[in-house]
Amino acid sequence: MRVELAYADPAREVLIGFDVRPGSSVLDCVEHSGLFRLVPGLRDARPGFAVFGRRVEPTDPVSKGDRIEVLRPLEIDPKEARRLRAARASSGFRR
Repeated sequence: MRVELAYADPAREVLIGFDVRPGSSVLDCVEHSGLFRLVPGLRDARPGFAVFGRRVEPTDPVSKGDRIEVLRPLEIDPKEARRLRAARASSGFRR
């Protein structure tokens, strides 16, 4: 069955379509795609996975036509990012 894999980082975008056996897991598909060879260190970064934007586990089975999205780990906690933006914005108003 045909599935698609999507991955993006600041340096590249990868979109790969390929065939897998019915019953394949998300991780089986990522392994089959060769993405871990294309992006060294990604496996060790422990990425997350989604299918059409819905978070899934690596062991979840895929269906025909699924688009598997490989999600990079966050570089900064969203709450911390908001706090830093707010601090920068408020310091600009005090001048």
